[in-house]
Amino acid sequence: MPKGGIVQRSFRIFLFGSFEIFAGPKRLDGFACQRARELLAFLALQDGRSCHRAYLAAALWSHLDEARARKALNTELWRLAVAMKSVGVDPEPRLNRTAQEVGFNKQPGDWIDMSIFANGLQHVHREDPASATDDHLRDVENAVNLYRGDLLETVYSDWCFVQREALRADQLAGLEFLLQAKMARQDWTGALAAGNRLLALDNLMENVHRALMRCHYMAGNRPSAIRQYSLCEKLLRDELVVEPMEETRRVYETMLAVRPRAQEAVTQEAARPANVARDPSRTPAQKVDLALANINTAAGWLEDASRELRDRK
Repeated sequence: MPKGGIVQRSFRIFLFGSFEIFAGPKRLDGFACQRARELLAFLALQDGRSCHRAYLAAALWSHLDEARARKALNTELWRLAVAMKSVGVDPEPRLNRTAQEVGFNKQPGDWIDMSIFANGLQHVHREDPASATDDHLRDVENAVNLYRGDLLETVYSDWCFVQREALRADQLAGLEFLLQAKMARQDWTGALAAGNRLLALDNLMENVHRALMRCHYMAGNRPSAIRQYSLCEKLLRDELVVEPMEETRRVYETMLAVRPRAQEAVTQEAARPANVARDPSRTPAQKVDLALANINTAAGWLEDASRELRDRK
């Protein structure tokens, strides 16, 4: 072992939820105060970029004047180096400390959840979820599963709020991508899982409630589809004092009016091509099933079915 027991260990850094860092098998807990932990988290979030010392001091010690803030930064950098040495890690390759800048140097073998998260979600902004490959879907699923909670939940400094909200928005986008992709593949179980995770983050997303109504219906669970609408309606009334959108009500009313069909029949209809032309001889029930299976044409068919059902009353 090198002199003084100092070795080069790989780091595993968790920034989502509670901040945690491991140097090999050892958890890095030897911080003299919370601010040193916050400083390390701030530097790890920069993904290899160094920060000017004045910027760092102003971000983490905005309540102090410039001279005192710079002194506090120097103190916490020293404490951070001591904490690394306490678990046998040489701080020099990790901390880029010059007269002007400070940075965290990611070493081969290091793992940071936020970096993996960002890389996995690249497909969300580049691809149509309906045509995503299995590998790309797996990347997105692995990314959203890293989101253990909002970024650095125990850090309340102003600098963290903007990044926290941006990463939360990325998580919502990733889950919406999965929801649409699973629905396009008629993987109703997977779509329901993604949709419910979305609602756990924001239960007022009416479009997600509407998608879950369709998923429950297509999975053969009409009662759950109706309960989903009732939940959506209650949340909108209680939280926003508004009624569900017309599109949501139309889906609900059509599900109530159409007699449930055997799941085998629903599956057969769902397997037909998405661009099947409208057939005036179709019954309202057939139109509803096809609409729910082919989301891109759902609005038109549901409107036709609803109109015909109203005309028969």
